[in-house]
Amino acid sequence: MADPIDPKKTTNGKLQSRAIKHAIYLERYKSTVEQEIVGFLNEEVFPDLLAKLQARLERIASRGVDSGFETTKRYLQMIADLGSTLKDGGTEIRKRLAELMRELAKIEARWQETVLTQSVPAEAQVYVLPDEAVNLRIVQQVVNQPIQGKPMQDWWDELAADTQKRLTTQIGIGLSQGETADQIVRRVRGTQAAGYRDGALQATRQQAAAIVRTVSGHVTTQAREATYAEMDDVLEGVQWVATLDTKTCPTCGPLDGKVFPVKEGPRPPAHWNCRCTTAPVTKSLEAILGKRKAKETVSESTRASMDGQVPESVTYTEWIKDQDAATQDEVFGPGRARLLRAGKIDPKDLVTKTGKLRRLEDLQR
Repeated sequence: MADPIDPKKTTNGKLQSRAIKHAIYLERYKSTVEQEIVGFLNEEVFPDLLAKLQARLERIASRGVDSGFETTKRYLQMIADLGSTLKDGGTEIRKRLAELMRELAKIEARWQETVLTQSVPAEAQVYVLPDEAVNLRIVQQVVNQPIQGKPMQDWWDELAADTQKRLTTQIGIGLSQGETADQIVRRVRGTQAAGYRDGALQATRQQAAAIVRTVSGHVTTQAREATYAEMDDVLEGVQWVATLDTKTCPTCGPLDGKVFPVKEGPRPPAHWNCRCTTAPVTKSLEAILGKRKAKETVSESTRASMDGQVPESVTYTEWIKDQDAATQDEVFGPGRARLLRAGKIDPKDLVTKTGKLRRLEDLQR
């Protein structure tokens, strides 16, 4: 009788491990997209917004305001102009993000195909690979789907509206207290000493970052799901992998390790900034090929490794500790990985709650 195969070395165990590593790289990509979008706000939208605010406030100050400034034509025109600037910026951001998400959907669909093709024997690969027309359809469907119940445009319109409300509040407070134009602009922009994180616009940056990360998570999940739907002959289901959230998120923790049918059940993102992922669970070779064909054409060891067994849930800490040094270095960088192997930091400390790698100097402290 052959020795039992280590669950981690089964087809589904390997798929789970690759899904975890892939999720880490997706978080890096989200950070890159976030930097691009927030950078556009900082470099293109906010300077124009603040310049208009400064000029309008100085004009109001030179002509005087009364206790009912909220109803004056100059004030109302200023608020309308600021809202128009924010809306135009949101339109440009939406275009940029849509293009990035189309590319992400294409890459994600291809990656899932490649991983599954590499994981099953040649006899079963005919059931895996969708054709090019299917891939194009997947990308188009994914980018146009609502995200947490709303189209992408609505999230950016909401961002502009929320920002306008915040600006209106801060401008109103400043005018009612007799502050100068510079002081009111400082309320909105923040101070250099605080890295401009203490102004009203910081909430807009954070809201934009959350939208980017949630949209990216949604797009990758939907591209993955659409790809899985084309491969239901070889897949038993889809496993929820909460590797980056099991220690921190009460919503995702209970779902970790659960397997749901293809096209059914919950999927990430379960909430804003959700960092969970999914992994495909293949059927056994006998279920795919038939008992007789599997026995005649595929070796016993291959059949044993592709027995349809569902891998147990695994925490992020367990996963990274089980990887070799080269993988740890590749994922986190040699400096962070050395601290990890030396026992000076815990794996969960390597990543923030929003999925960003902590800076090496922060970890060393």
